[in-house]
Amino acid sequence: MVSIKFIVKSQPNKEGNHLVVLRLIKNRRKKIISTSLYCKNIDFENQEFKKTHPNYRKRNKLLAAIKSKAHEVLDELLAEGIDFTLEDYILRIKGVPRKEQITVLNFFEEKIVDLEESGKIGTGRAYQETKNALFKFTKRDLTFEQLTPYVLDKFEIFMRKRGNQNGGIAFKMRHLRALYNDAIVKNFVSRDSYPFSEYKISKLKIQGNKKALKISEIRRIETLDLSSYPKLQDAQRYFMFSFYTRGMNFIDMMKLEWSNIQDNKIVFRRSKTNKVFNIEILPPVKIILNHYKVNGGQLKYVFPLITTQDSTPKSFANRKHKMLKVFNKNLKIIGVKAGIQDKLTSYVARHSYGTILKEKGIPIEIISESMGHSNIQVTMTYLKDFDNKVIDDANKKLLEDPISAYAS
Repeated sequence: MVSIKFIVKSQPNKEGNHLVVLRLIKNRRKKIISTSLYCKNIDFENQEFKKTHPNYRKRNKLLAAIKSKAHEVLDELLAEGIDFTLEDYILRIKGVPRKEQITVLNFFEEKIVDLEESGKIGTGRAYQETKNALFKFTKRDLTFEQLTPYVLDKFEIFMRKRGNQNGGIAFKMRHLRALYNDAIVKNFVSRDSYPFSEYKISKLKIQGNKKALKISEIRRIETLDLSSYPKLQDAQRYFMFSFYTRGMNFIDMMKLEWSNIQDNKIVFRRSKTNKVFNIEILPPVKIILNHYKVNGGQLKYVFPLITTQDSTPKSFANRKHKMLKVFNKNLKIIGVKAGIQDKLTSYVARHSYGTILKEKGIPIEIISESMGHSNIQVTMTYLKDFDNKVIDDANKKLLEDPISAYAS
């Protein structure tokens, strides 16, 4: 019914040591319990420390005690004849009553570990940032019942004093709300205590902050001579590639492989929604692809943004964070050189794509479909009738402006 096994986490710490954890599996769901013990990979085998480890005897006794406790608790739960979850099991092993003593910090740490284990490194980092901010404010652990609307108001004031703007505050509050909702679903706290009915995150919404360029500004970026600045040229190509491929996200550009280029189409699965896109290759996109085919086409990925060392979810997430920062830095310089008044970022290409198509009279339903806005449930249900050819024809309207460098 439950698999109980000691393993070492794949990602080492700064010292090169790996955390030893107790992995539990029930009905194909996985959870881990930290032992707070670290070792080199070569010092752990067959669920125990090898003799090569200086303290192997003491540590193996500790592992035996932890495993014995896990089996003892499992026998208790089976004897009680109740259908228990892995969360129930872990709390019983730790000796924590299910509702009375579960804390926000406990739940944060478990959530972060689960996200990292499932490869959702970016989301895990977001929860980690929220946890760090909250406990800098409280300076102590809390139960979920203590996380009241009054505390949330004070937490918001605390973040403002530290220089956070509405966007950053809303970002953390949304993750805190998601954590609270998860705790309700798992029966760690009653919905009666829910603080977000009174504390509204919607009040933090930034009005009119979305940036979109005019088609003439897009052309200025597109035709800007950056031949003396190779790194800026790459950023220019990435920006225009995103614009002409329905506002493709940077993470999907990073992951784009040459195998995704098929018969004058780009076929890929969007990371955020898992939706499959089938995009006709427009002339400016073909020029960009040909450039990278000549300069590195023997590699797996289209763009030189990923190294062979970025194979794990965590290393890829770190690489994405680093490269996006460089990309936005270079775009800022390009914006100045092109005489763009607003700050140029990777998101501007995506938002400009949708806005310009709207200005050209393309129905909002087609634009939503073309950009993969799957969170608009009513719209997406209606859009299922649209053929991909309709969207590709709409995409070609980007080339109709007479000052386009690619207009015939």
